[in-house]
Formats: sequence, structure tokens, C-alpha cells
Amino acid sequence: MHSARTGRAVREPVDITFYAVNGFLALMNVILAVVGAAATTGGTARHLAVAVAFSAACALPTLLSALEDRVAGRFPHGRAARVMRFVRTFYVHAFYGPYFADVILLSQGVWGPLSLDWLFAGIEEAAFGFQPALAFSRALSNLPWVNEIFFFGYFSYYLILTTGFWIMFLHGQDEAAQRAVFITITAFALLYVWYVFFPVQGPKYFFESLNTSWYGEFEGYVFVPLMRAIFNRMTLAGAAFPSSHVAIGLIAVLLLRPHLPRLFRLYLAVFVLLCVSTVYIYAHYVVDVVAGLAVVPVLLWVAKRLYRRVQ
Repeated sequence: MHSARTGRAVREPVDITFYAVNGFLALMNVILAVVGAAATTGGTARHLAVAVAFSAACALPTLLSALEDRVAGRFPHGRAARVMRFVRTFYVHAFYGPYFADVILLSQGVWGPLSLDWLFAGIEEAAFGFQPALAFSRALSNLPWVNEIFFFGYFSYYLILTTGFWIMFLHGQDEAAQRAVFITITAFALLYVWYVFFPVQGPKYFFESLNTSWYGEFEGYVFVPLMRAIFNRMTLAGAAFPSSHVAIGLIAVLLLRPHLPRLFRLYLAVFVLLCVSTVYIYAHYVVDVVAGLAVVPVLLWVAKRLYRRVQ
């Protein structure tokens, strides 16, 4: 999988998806800037700056490959070469946050204040006779240790997406790790496009009571204040249906099963907590969770098929 030719633009399968996502986000930012739909999402200058940033980032794989070749040439059997191989394999993990944040802003730029939350809130009401996102946390939010468990469950998403593959790499399963990263980011890419054109913001933005309280009713020790700080600094009004926490989280867990079965069982248990947590902290409707589970076979089929082709 790894080529010795310095400067090749594509040396890992993940690079192809990386270029595709950066190109899509850059193009959408330029379009919003040109058509004048950028006023509600930072202005024309911001969108153009973001487009330039994503375009410039496309040089990163080539730069990392050149640096890896240089390090491997000087220290072919040293720790530095192994570190560079790790960075080259997982560099795309550093872009998950910027990608997701920009997708939400793009969706807001396309749709403005419009969303389909009314539809999904109506489905919840029809299915349950109440709103789970409202009732679940209200029943338990006065218990700090319960809040900690569920807020950790939500936080565990970031660990599930990354650490399992890192451990796979540290166990010498480099090709399996490369494949897992490609499948995960490719599944993400498919959802990014969907989120831009299918606006669902989530319960905490749709229900005025939740938007007003904004997690103020939750008491906790570590993960409650940590996640509250993250929510306060990021605009997350979008990308709710289907839940990427559920869909991509499950994909990441399933990719561990053939290679790290013990870790798979641990992460699967944490993943179940993650699914429940998305509703408890009113980030998602229950229907978002169900849809997140349902879309996994499709995302896996497409991503695995593309992986075989790019090999």
C-alpha cells in the first residue's frame, strides 16, 4: 500500500477521500460566497477563506509523504519512522472537527433558518406520545453521577472513532488500520453531503425550553462541564439526521471485530451507552438513532466497494 516514490499526491487510499471532501467543502463555500447566501454564516470573506484553507490542505498528503520518506531514509528502523507512519496513516483524524463544523455552517447557508425538525418532533410525538429528548433527561438530570455516565457516553464517540484504530496500528496491523480509516472517512463523506442538503438541527435547537436551559440543569464533575464547554464553543445546529454519532460510531466498532475482538466487545458496550446518551443530552431524536443504525449497511457497502476499487 505504501509507495517509495517521494512526492506522489496519492499514496494511501484515504488520500482520495480526503481530496474529495476538501474539494466538496471548498466548492460549496465558494458557491455560497458567490450567490450571496453567506450573510448568516460568517460572510463572504469567511467562506472564501475557508475554501482557500481546504484547498491548501490538499497539499498535506504530499508533504507528509515527502517527510516520511526523508525520515525513513535517515532512520529506516527507528522510532521516528514508525511515528511518521502513524501520522501518515491517521492525519485525517485531525480534520473530523473542522469538517463537521463546516458542514453545519454550509447547511445553514443553504437553508437559512429552515429545518425539518418539526417533522421529526412530530414522528416522536406520534410514536411515543411524548418527546423522549425532553422527558429522559428531566427524569434523571438531578443525579450528577448519572449525568457523568451519559455525558461520558457522548464523549466516547471521539474515542471510538480514533483510539481503536490507533491500537490496531500499534499491534502491527498497519494495512487493517489504513483500511479502517478509509472506510470511516468515506462513510463520513457520504453523510457530509447529505447533511448539507437535509437540514435537521436536533431537539436542543428546536425546543425553546432546551435551547434556553442549554445544559444548565445538569450537574456533574468532569464530562458534564467538558461537553458543556464544547457545546458553548461550537455551532451544532444541523447534521442531526441520521445521527453520525450512531452511524460512524457503529462502523468504527464493527471494523475492530476481526482484528481486536476483545476491544470490540468493550467498545460495543460503550457504543450502546453512546446511543442512549445522544437522546439523554438532547442532541438527537430517537428517530435519528434508529436511522443511524439503519444506514450503516449502506455506508459500509459503498465504502468497502470504493476501497476495493482504489486499491
